[in-house]
Amino acid sequence: MKTRVTLVAASILLSTAPVMAAPQAALPALDVRAETTEGEVHVTLVNAEYVKVELNGQAWENIEFEKDGKLLLVKGLDSTLERNALTLRALDETLAPVEIDVLGTSFKKTRVKKEFHLISKQTAKFEKAKAPEPAKAPEPEPAKAP
Repeated sequence: MKTRVTLVAASILLSTAPVMAAPQAALPALDVRAETTEGEVHVTLVNAEYVKVELNGQAWENIEFEKDGKLLLVKGLDSTLERNALTLRALDETLAPVEIDVLGTSFKKTRVKKEFHLISKQTAKFEKAKAPEPAKAPEPEPAKAP
């Protein structure tokens, strides 16, 4: 019984010991640009849904859609570049393509759940495409009389 009392006394002594905390100034500041250079562009589509994306003239497949195709998420962009050129082509042929210039300075540190991401927010409105001029039919040559 004596040993039991000793163990209880030791656990009480351990639980009342002061706890030292590390000073907050010693922790490095979180700089998301130092950790990653990969950014995202969120494009709100005004009058189109589900578009095709080209980045700097090349087809880009790292995309997602939200809000029934009205919000385009272009992922995997290099935020250190001075300029990224996005070309959006609507699936509707009557709408002209839209070109968006995403500057490297337009990426902002944004918290998504428990992580920080570099995100640039843009809006795209598609204009009506110009109708191609109808091809002129060649005029038939007049028949020569024999």
